[in-house]
Amino acid sequence: AADVRCNATWSDGWWTLELERKLDTGHEDDTKFDQARAYKMAVSTHDRTGDMDKASDVLTLQLKGE
Repeated sequence: AADVRCNATWSDGWWTLELERKLDTGHEDDTKFDQARAYKMAVSTHDRTGDMDKASDVLTLQLKGE
């Protein structure tokens, strides 16, 4: 979790969430992202009580090179 930086903004009734992480964190238990692939993922929100409040449907993460 400490490898991911996040920023979220609320505007016009929509949340925009931006996540940032190295493609390869150097940790064995982290996925090494390949820009040629798409990845299935979900996002959940928490209110710091330890309970999950909401989870997204399955999302597809498609990386784009710079």
